[in-house]
Amino acid sequence: ANTNYCFMGGTSMATPLAAGCAALVRQYLADVRGLTNPSAALIKAALAGGARSLAPGQYGTNSYREIPAPPRPNVAEGWGQIDVAGTVLPAAGQQVVPLEGPVALATGASNALLFLVRSNAPLTAVLAYSDYPSALAAAANLVNDLDLELRDPSGAVHRPNGLAGPDGLNNLEGIDVAAAATGRWTLVVSGRNVPQGPQPYALYLRGAIDLPATIVHEPLETTWVTTEDYPVSAEVTSPAELDPATVQLRWNTTGTGTFATVAMTNVAGAVFAASIPAQPVGTRVYYYLSAGPADLPTFHPANAPGELHAFDVTPPLALAVGGIPGNYFDVDPAYGLHIVASNLAVHAVADFPAEGTNGVRAACIGWQGAGAVPPAGTNTVCDFVMTGPAIITWLWQEQVALVHDSDPAGAIAATTWHARHAVVSTLPAPESHVVDGMDLTF
Repeated sequence: ANTNYCFMGGTSMATPLAAGCAALVRQYLADVRGLTNPSAALIKAALAGGARSLAPGQYGTNSYREIPAPPRPNVAEGWGQIDVAGTVLPAAGQQVVPLEGPVALATGASNALLFLVRSNAPLTAVLAYSDYPSALAAAANLVNDLDLELRDPSGAVHRPNGLAGPDGLNNLEGIDVAAAATGRWTLVVSGRNVPQGPQPYALYLRGAIDLPATIVHEPLETTWVTTEDYPVSAEVTSPAELDPATVQLRWNTTGTGTFATVAMTNVAGAVFAASIPAQPVGTRVYYYLSAGPADLPTFHPANAPGELHAFDVTPPLALAVGGIPGNYFDVDPAYGLHIVASNLAVHAVADFPAEGTNGVRAACIGWQGAGAVPPAGTNTVCDFVMTGPAIITWLWQEQVALVHDSDPAGAIAATTWHARHAVVSTLPAPESHVVDGMDLTF
């Protein structure tokens, strides 16, 4: 035993014990679940959802027992005794899912969350939010009223806090289902009345559940490569546990019928990768990604396989990028000669620091083009399609700053840029100006 610590119980220690438990839950959310700045509402939802009832209590029976039978909360113990282990480490076959609400809600708006229940284990769902402060003399202290409900696979609606309908009094709402039916459930959070919105919120779920995955992927572009496989990568996450075996790439060259299936490998963090074999020129490749539970899969594109990503393997073309009078700053595509696929859509950009240095800057004033690039333009962006070989030359100009100011200050304050040695005019000064309540005339 560590003699530097001692235990103290009783009502006097209830607050520090709860505060310590909240700190542990916050550390779990940050260190284990990767929520770097969990909200107070999320910690509150987790503590309430993971608390355990002490029913039936120490004395009494039936309607006279110390702690009433479920549902929670009750007047004797509220949501129950804080149970950090039960909050973050559920029973075997179950998992906990802490969630910050994806979108803050306004009056009449709602968010729905689909999830699967795998077994008849107990299911808990808790909504918490930090309400807008009410007036001191308000008869009811709830300002923004959010509602929680669960819809089971049969379509039956479960209401919070043991009520038969919505709770219009509390900003902490929970639903406990003793033996949840297997299948697809829907959790709905709605804004019944949000005069001081939008209102953010947090959720805590615990049970034998699976949630859909989220896939972030940048589709492959048209390519000229025919000798190397085409790498496909995606960031795949889920608020619940994600089975990496469900992350898959499916592809073919017809867009219909059977797709070849390739298991994607977790290469770093949430990033998964796979590849499509190299194809000959003239091939169009179709593909999509999938992840998550078989009964609640996520696809990319969202409507796959009805909607698919596609790219073409086309003959190579040359794209030359240069600058006049020099190759200043970073441009995209970079300066030099590039071999790219024909029919590739190119978004060319020239960036430069607009503020310059000591009143001097090099600015892009347009471009000149040849081949697939339009002949000329006067901005820093050029969009074109590689229908043939192409040349784009960015036009750079040395410019100096003309600073417009006034005394007293405030009548005019601006900076304009001009080519060195150019003949320019100042901005027009206002005929009158007010300083400290005094009208001044130019």
